[in-house]
Amino acid sequence: LLLGLGVDDAFVLAGEFSKVTRERPHLSAEERVVMAVKYGGVSVLITSVTDCLAFLVGSSTALPALSFFCAFAGMGIIFCFVFQLTFFVPCLLLNAKRSEANRYDILCCATSKREHPFDDPRGGCCFFSCCGVKFPAHTLEKAFGHLGRAVTSVPGKALVLFAFVATFAGGIAGVTQIYADFKLEWFFPDDSYVNRFLTINEEYFQTGTPFSVYTVEGDYFKDQKKLKDLGNFLRDEERAPWIDQREDVGDWFKAYLGYAEDLSGVDLDDDGLFEDEDTFYKELVDWYHDEGSEYSSSIKFVDEACEDEDDYKDCDYAKGINATKLDATFKLEFTNLGTDRYETMIALRAAVADILPGSFPYSPQFLFWEETGVIQAELVNNLIVCGIVIIVIIGLLIPHIRVSVWVVTAIFMTVVNVVGYLHWWDVTISGVSTIYILISVGLAVDYSAHVAHVFVLSTGDSDKRAVDAMVRIGPSVFNAVGSTMVAVVALSFSTSFVFRVFFKAICLTVTLGGVHGLVFLPVVLSIFGGSKEPEADDEVVAKKPQPDGNGLPDTERDADAQSATSN
Repeated sequence: LLLGLGVDDAFVLAGEFSKVTRERPHLSAEERVVMAVKYGGVSVLITSVTDCLAFLVGSSTALPALSFFCAFAGMGIIFCFVFQLTFFVPCLLLNAKRSEANRYDILCCATSKREHPFDDPRGGCCFFSCCGVKFPAHTLEKAFGHLGRAVTSVPGKALVLFAFVATFAGGIAGVTQIYADFKLEWFFPDDSYVNRFLTINEEYFQTGTPFSVYTVEGDYFKDQKKLKDLGNFLRDEERAPWIDQREDVGDWFKAYLGYAEDLSGVDLDDDGLFEDEDTFYKELVDWYHDEGSEYSSSIKFVDEACEDEDDYKDCDYAKGINATKLDATFKLEFTNLGTDRYETMIALRAAVADILPGSFPYSPQFLFWEETGVIQAELVNNLIVCGIVIIVIIGLLIPHIRVSVWVVTAIFMTVVNVVGYLHWWDVTISGVSTIYILISVGLAVDYSAHVAHVFVLSTGDSDKRAVDAMVRIGPSVFNAVGSTMVAVVALSFSTSFVFRVFFKAICLTVTLGGVHGLVFLPVVLSIFGGSKEPEADDEVVAKKPQPDGNGLPDTERDADAQSATSN
């Protein structure tokens, strides 16, 4: 997240400085940096404040890991913004002075014999400069000028709107089908020994998930009927359809009552339950160390001496039992998907507590099943919170309803598409993907808000303002998108679940967020954004060399035209 936002903000500030340098070369380097921050800094401020507040408010989520991420991201964005202004901007000034002194970029202590104007770059290091390698000037500006005029034409607008509506429909379809699911084994690399074992086990020996029902404290003598009913429940396929009856149910109380039936001198009622409390506990201790030894791990007495093989005859068995457990296994079909597992766990939990209050089922797998039950709701809550914050902040910092409403729309469509197409790319909702989806919100804000802010600053009719915005800010946003994509593309070959999901989420985010900010938003603003007359400061700037929509300053355009006429 910080990589994407930081690179984007840096490109915006650098792009504004380059624009000011071309338009006002008579200003000093310090003055040009001030002008760059005056316009580019506001754009960075809008995105930073929006993202920061969205994440900090989102840290109120119930899931600790998600809360930590949101708090970390919110604080990280604050520092990212501060360092852009206090570190990157001074470096931008130092680099401008280096350029004016005709010094090489890497070996800045060496001075070139040939003059290298700021707007006539000759390479990325001293090697290219010495060899005379020259990169085409204003390439991206020209490209976005052509793209802007194409998409703001009548056929271009129709085609763009149709393409984005169709894409959005695919995203909505994915959102309606995506579900929560997570398994711990996903964290193991695909080629690991553990995954090989799990694959073979799933193919040939797959079974349901074992669990235990725990009963704690209470009066076990008085609760005999409830204990018996609990065991019968676990063996009743109609009442407990989730339990696999092909697997044994470890019921110590049923085994104990079967043992008691053969005892002489023991009074049992019509239901086969003990009538005398002292006899109940005394015989239980004897059975525990004889025929019931296989259930020794299922019963814990108050007096621990009752569990000792040597001292149990002298223990105080009348103190009763601390806790017991019964064992059973879920059917496989009820534990295949994350939502199925969660619903099964909740249903069993309610049924067990209804039979014997205070008892509860548990399995180590419940830790992850619990997550799948709440993660989807927490993701929706976080997205809603982020959405409210984004609407408020965008409305305040871009107080033009005809612009801000479309910024929010572009962000909303981006997030919906990212979530929807993650489903089509075989990604489920989990703690891992939830964090990456929230990252997409931050990046989507960046890509769209920058374009909208520059559109607000531009003058002319709506089509011209849209094209000017694409020419002015488009290269910076495009560079941020491209650099972020290059940074994560190597992860596409990873065998790790975390890195694969990370790549898929970031790939979708920068691609969909980039095209929504660079194509969809200019098109809708060219339709609904309205026109704007130049202000006093704009008229002064207009007298300087200006980009003409091709990304070329007027002086270069006139020179090209004169050259073409001569030819």
